[in-house]
Amino acid sequence: MEGQAPHYCTGCGEIHGAKHQTPPEVEIARIQAERDIRVAELGRTETKMAVEGQLAETEIVAEATVDEAVVKAEVLDELMAPEPEPEPVVVVADETGGEPAEEIPDAEPPETEPASAGSKGSNPWW
Repeated sequence: MEGQAPHYCTGCGEIHGAKHQTPPEVEIARIQAERDIRVAELGRTETKMAVEGQLAETEIVAEATVDEAVVKAEVLDELMAPEPEPEPVVVVADETGGEPAEEIPDAEPPETEPASAGSKGSNPWW
């Protein structure tokens, strides 16, 4: 019985027969408010993700900068550090009295025949 007029029920004390209807303007405002809340939630999530991405990128750049500075410092330390002095060479004296055991004969170049100085037009150096 949809078309019934609202009436007071003597059995339960409630009003029956009429739907509780809100005005259309109120219903539209409620729908728009729900939409605005959802849009704001999505915007907040998007902003949060963007900020987290920028933070991660900043952390990566900072770590890379620190690593680069450490490497540069190590290289500069290596370049600026004095070279270690070479270890002294220990010379052990021969116990034979300082005389050589064998003498090595001096090797002399083989003798060559001199070019004849009387040759006409020849240069002995060429």
